[in-house]
Amino acid sequence: MQRQYHLHWLYLPECLKVLGLLVNYSDAFIAYLNGQEVARVGVGRSSGRNAQKIKLREDRGVVYLALKDAHRFALDGVNVLAIEAHLAKKSVTTPK
Repeated sequence: MQRQYHLHWLYLPECLKVLGLLVNYSDAFIAYLNGQEVARVGVGRSSGRNAQKIKLREDRGVVYLALKDAHRFALDGVNVLAIEAHLAKKSVTTPK
């Protein structure tokens, strides 16, 4: 998934110290802001089709995750947030 967002903070850059993400995911994901990795949950190493050590998520629901160093990669204006989702091999999703 990839989305574009507009941030207008150039006049007050000291205000943008932490960006966060509310996310509901099955097992694992990697989040990128403007092409730079800002979060990794449940993925041991590598990315894309080479991702390894995908962990099964036991709980469900929305969680808040602070995006490390995201303020360093945020631009004034259009920003792109991309989420690379992964399922553990033994994962079973239940329709809701």
